[in-house]
Amino acid sequence: SFATDALARYWPPAAAPGARAWVTGNISGGRVRDAVVKLRAGGGGAPGLQVQSLDGHCAFEGLSVRFLDTMPPVTAVAGKATATLDGGAFSVTSGQLLDVAVSQASVR
Repeated sequence: SFATDALARYWPPAAAPGARAWVTGNISGGRVRDAVVKLRAGGGGAPGLQVQSLDGHCAFEGLSVRFLDTMPPVTAVAGKATATLDGGAFSVTSGQLLDVAVSQASVR
C-alpha cells in the first residue's frame, strides 16, 4: 500500500505515458493497494531500455479525481484500475461529487 501522490515515483515515464500523465495530473490523495505490475523492457537497438509490455492492476481508496478542469473534483473515490501500454481503465465503486453520491462508474 502506498500514497497515491507517490505514484509518479513508481510509474516509469516511458510506460503508457498518456495514461501516466492523466493519472498523475488529475488524481491526488488516498491510497493504492494490492498493486501488481508486470513490465518487460529491452534494448531494442536504441540507447536505454525500451518498454515492450506493461500489465498492471491495483485497488484504490480515498482519491480525489478531477475529470475536467472546469468540474469540481470527485472525492472519496474507491475502486480498481488496470493499465497496459494501450492505456488504463478504472472501475469506480464509490465516490462523492458535491452532494451527489457516485455509486458506479467506468473510465477508460
